[in-house]
Amino acid sequence: MLRSDRMFSIDPNSPYLSYPCVYPANYILKSEGEKCNEIGLILRGEIDMIHYTESGTMTKLASLKAGDFFGDVLIFSDMPFYIGHLIASTDVEIAYLSKENLETLIDRDKTFRNAFIENIAHKASLFNIRNKLFQQPTLEDKILFYLDHEALKQEGEFVEIPSIKEWAMELNVARPSLSRSISHLEKRGIIKRTGNAFKVDHTCLFK
Repeated sequence: MLRSDRMFSIDPNSPYLSYPCVYPANYILKSEGEKCNEIGLILRGEIDMIHYTESGTMTKLASLKAGDFFGDVLIFSDMPFYIGHLIASTDVEIAYLSKENLETLIDRDKTFRNAFIENIAHKASLFNIRNKLFQQPTLEDKILFYLDHEALKQEGEFVEIPSIKEWAMELNVARPSLSRSISHLEKRGIIKRTGNAFKVDHTCLFK
């Protein structure tokens, strides 16, 4: 998955955080277009960021789990509005860090400040990678770009994919279309597959 690794953290018992709130699965935590006024820290559970097109097609923009933050990129932006709905995919427990408390932490804690800046830079890099992914001209190009990027990240020959359904949602394509393209790439020998693990054979790209 094109997701951010955790690069900064805060003690869940920090006095700067709000008292944790618990939400049930499928609860909409933030709506698309809603202004970001605070950072959320997921203490337990998982959240998906979902965007619905005008035609009703659902696209998963991100998946977050315990230890992840949301709103950290938006909080100081001049366009601090969520680009998708944040929906609890499981029961979740979340603590919030207000903008005022965040500014206090940044001023007082150099280690936190440096880690926070690195985190924002890392997420900006991921955004650029995702943008490049969607600029690929064909679905097969998207598949190969995705696998090449994940191979570098996972540091192995084979890339583990959670499921074809999840992958299709991340690429914003129909599952049958993704399956057909994978099959075509396999027949040409460009990718090797073992279960949900994939490897790109670049030598076959130029045959």
